[in-house]
Amino acid sequence: PEQIYQAIYEAARELMPCYAFVLSLRFENQKDDQAVYLVDQGKRYPSTSVTKESSIISLVEKSHSHIVHDIATAELGHVTTRFGSSIKVRSMLVSPLQVDGKVLGAISTQSYEANAYGEEERLLLEMLATHAVTAIENARLYQTALDDIDRRGILHSVSQAMTVQMQDPEKRECQEVCVNGI
Repeated sequence: PEQIYQAIYEAARELMPCYAFVLSLRFENQKDDQAVYLVDQGKRYPSTSVTKESSIISLVEKSHSHIVHDIATAELGHVTTRFGSSIKVRSMLVSPLQVDGKVLGAISTQSYEANAYGEEERLLLEMLATHAVTAIENARLYQTALDDIDRRGILHSVSQAMTVQMQDPEKRECQEVCVNGI
């Protein structure tokens, strides 16, 4: 997934001002959202857990893309994920990553200048988000398939070993004695 996240960031950087970038995902089995890809001034920062209330996902959960022209005057509630340089972000654009109407995450590009984003950038980020969520979901499905193959391989190996063991009369007799002796 790291290569996919990096490609999404690089595409966003090519399309619009992108001093800081956040890609967050929501996993059903986890209490918190995961900020899986964080970049500020071109430097990659470690992934981190973010409470659902303070995650950028909460900005787009009920509405669509969100433009914040000036963070100093915006009412963002509890949405704060501080990382990177001490320079304060002034404007932000957030777009949901959604499949079949279900929000799975969000991407955000941020600028140190107020009013950095307009309708054109919002539409571009929405298009990028549509392609990004497809790539992310495909990677998840692929990983799930690989995990299933591994599990099946282990089960097959165990089954084979048990079959061989059960066919060997000496081992079977030993097992019967061990089982009956307990």
